[in-house]
Amino acid sequence: MNFSGPLKVTFAPGLYVIKDGTIRESGGTFTGNGVSFFLTGYNTSIQLSGQADWHLVAPADGPLPGFAIFLDPDGPSGLAGSSSSLSGQSELYFEGIVYLPKQEVTVSGNASVVAPSPYTSYIGDTLRFVGNGDLVINNDTTLTQLPLPKAMKVQTGLQARLTR
Repeated sequence: MNFSGPLKVTFAPGLYVIKDGTIRESGGTFTGNGVSFFLTGYNTSIQLSGQADWHLVAPADGPLPGFAIFLDPDGPSGLAGSSSSLSGQSELYFEGIVYLPKQEVTVSGNASVVAPSPYTSYIGDTLRFVGNGDLVINNDTTLTQLPLPKAMKVQTGLQARLTR
């Protein structure tokens, strides 16, 4: 999926499967409620750049409840890409989980990436900053109606704990 320029895209609720490819954009506005992207296969990644605004709310039920983006690291046609990137100035409103296992996620340039949704979790192997980029994430799980996987729940006492 390649998007360029001042586009306005509205995704209908549902699961969007990207196989052997990349979600790549350089500008525009992207919205959707009840939307999940499932990325699988050879060299799959996300490359978000330019001055794009994303406003996606993950579905509360279905095959990937609570996940806005889910990357299958070992897809049927090969390994996913080793990295994804967020660059430029953008607003990333992903209410839900952005799951990029085994990938290095790079925030680069003068990017000020803002995640203003009430609940966003980014999961990846490594988070790398290049240049003057920053990533601002607001995370209050009490403000979302999305189901939270047990492994993502935080115990009281300000100590994060993974559970099984």
